[in-house]
Amino acid sequence: MLGRVSSVVRREAAIKGLFKYAGNSKTSVVRAAVSERAALHSRAKERQHSQSTSSGLLKRLWKGLAAAGLAFAATTVNVASTAEEEEPKFPHVVGVVQYQSNAPIEDRFSIKKTDVGFFISVFDGHGGWQAAEFAQGCLVDNIVSSVPNGGKQDFKQAMIAGFEKTEAQFISKLRPAFQVGFGDLNHVGCCALSVLLANNTVFVANAGDCQAVLAHRKWGRLQAVPLSRIHNANMKEEQDRLRREHPNEVDIVRCKSSQACYVKGRLMPTRAIGDAYLKYPEFNNTVVWDKTRGRAVGAPYTPPYITATPEVVERAIQPGDDFVIIASDGLWDELTPEEAVQIASQEKEPELASQRLLESALKKAADRHHISVEQLKLIAPGRRRSLHDDITVAVVSLQPFRS
Repeated sequence: MLGRVSSVVRREAAIKGLFKYAGNSKTSVVRAAVSERAALHSRAKERQHSQSTSSGLLKRLWKGLAAAGLAFAATTVNVASTAEEEEPKFPHVVGVVQYQSNAPIEDRFSIKKTDVGFFISVFDGHGGWQAAEFAQGCLVDNIVSSVPNGGKQDFKQAMIAGFEKTEAQFISKLRPAFQVGFGDLNHVGCCALSVLLANNTVFVANAGDCQAVLAHRKWGRLQAVPLSRIHNANMKEEQDRLRREHPNEVDIVRCKSSQACYVKGRLMPTRAIGDAYLKYPEFNNTVVWDKTRGRAVGAPYTPPYITATPEVVERAIQPGDDFVIIASDGLWDELTPEEAVQIASQEKEPELASQRLLESALKKAADRHHISVEQLKLIAPGRRRSLHDDITVAVVSLQPFRS
């Protein structure tokens, strides 16, 4: 039986006005940021050494705050033992790490044990953090409340109903605020992926571009098995579907490049909670010149263009199924599923595996911009968004869930 949840969260200390632009290139911005922050760090350490610090706790606190830009959440879920003095049979079930690029971070996650099973969910916000935080608070409860009482439990339909209920609740919260002029609310949204472990089965409900990948061992080799499909306008399947559903709209998909396509030129995900102006005419700004009224889509306008209804995948846990990686697209922008599985497999504990995945993703992002990971971490959130996205990674061991 799953029990205690312990969390350690270290949030990045925001240092405002830290650096100025030193030219137009990203490299010059990085160098200016690193140089000035390093000087600030050096002066702060000198002041620290000039004072007497009798408390070891203060020293550790200083190290935590001075650490380069790490917004980190490490979560370990323990399996309770039958006796208090006994060691848990499975001491580490799931590990989660999170690193921000936006200011504030727009990703959220939840880990929840319920009467129907164990849930791990990741939410990737866009246009703000509000939709992700709303879904974090109610999606799992909405799924659980949608499971029918008695008889065979239809988890797939319950997950679909839970997503749709969460969408309806979020829109009902937005409506009165939008009606009195808070226009920016019409493009707040989030991608969401929820994994349910129950009855020796993995259920994955996905709306958007978060991904779940299973590590399966066969003949001594580890394979990456996708448990979700990406829903965004870069994918040919999604482009074809949108063109079938909106045949008279030549601008239904606009592409800046093969990896930068957008629904009506505005949003990359094709499934998400929120983004009301792409679903409901009442939320479309009809006064196009007035940007305070929110985003506008001109004629032809035949919504809905996107949906909050998830795609649900069901897989019985098989011999050789080792662990599942659940992450926002900030990880998958940097690592392939095959790379992620191999990296995670180098650690024995999920929390260490998730941390290794995060560091590997940051290394890829830093290499792409010709800087070190240390330099990347010195750049303040917000500024860092041009280098990589918010990253949330969960690794869950399947061993405790085998019947």
